[in-house]
Amino acid sequence: MFHKKTQIMDRKEFISMLGIGAITALTASQLTGCSKDGDPVKNQVDFSLDLNAAENASLLNPGGYLIKQGIIIALTLDSNYIAVSSICTHQGSTIEFEAGANRFHCPNHDSLFSTTGSVVVGPATQALKRYSTELTNSSLRVFE
Repeated sequence: MFHKKTQIMDRKEFISMLGIGAITALTASQLTGCSKDGDPVKNQVDFSLDLNAAENASLLNPGGYLIKQGIIIALTLDSNYIAVSSICTHQGSTIEFEAGANRFHCPNHDSLFSTTGSVVVGPATQALKRYSTELTNSSLRVFE
């Protein structure tokens, strides 16, 4: 009988310690996920593309585009680089750039977005996230 009581106490102790450990881990992950001002830490987008590299060659021709790191980067017909999220805000399909119409198109349900990422035609109701671009010689920087 004493032996069983010891096992029950050990089990209760284990469950209690497990609960405290889970709360501690959760609290620690919440604290490390915040910046000094209390806002969640984000993965900032900031990368550069070498336009002389073969994999980026589509960005040398007006109307060309490519997708890198979840961002669609395009060179418009009037030679401006633009970048927005490549994921449609409606149901997560990958969008395409339609150079002739100067817009982004989701082939899944035909949502249309302007070059700034705003919704032109639904069913999508939320704009695509827009990123800044900066061209220096043959290096195109995409950043927030």
